[in-house]
Amino acid sequence: MPERISKVEDALAKLVVTQENSMATIRNIKIQMGQMAKQIAERQSGQFLVNNQTNPKEHCNNVVTEKEEKDETEGNKDEKERENKKSEEEKIKKKM
Repeated sequence: MPERISKVEDALAKLVVTQENSMATIRNIKIQMGQMAKQIAERQSGQFLVNNQTNPKEHCNNVVTEKEEKDETEGNKDEKERENKKSEEEKIKKKM
């Protein structure tokens, strides 16, 4: 029987600690909510909060879609064909 009482007391102690932790969390949330309400009230209506920081990335990355990639590939093929044709014409002119 004393063993049972000990287990109940342990469970009760854990419950009390859990309740105290929950109450502390609720107090912190109430404080934070009050701080946010105060900030919102101090802000003039109709104005947005502004954070004017420059973008740390000084370069942009290029994004190529599949269609653009295909177009570039086809454009390169056309250019190569023109170059080949031009070099063949030059060879024929040299022979003459």
